[in-house]
Amino acid sequence: MNGIDLSNALDAVLTGLGVAFLVANLWTVVKLLQFRRYCATALVTWSARKPQYYGIFLAFGEAMMLVYYGYLWPMSFRINRGL
Repeated sequence: MNGIDLSNALDAVLTGLGVAFLVANLWTVVKLLQFRRYCATALVTWSARKPQYYGIFLAFGEAMMLVYYGYLWPMSFRINRGL
């Protein structure tokens, strides 16, 4: 019984993370498209500084990808299918 509850909770958490990353990626695409549109007519441009915790965010994102593709995805092939 606990395995089923934990599975549902894990499904919800992973789905939530997937949706959150989708929203973040779409937001970044919108900002990049705005940049391309405005940059063509701008008189002066400059690079933005990196966020305060840039390294931590980068490491967290890479760690998430490592956990998913290096561990969870290969382990998913061990799940038995059927009734």
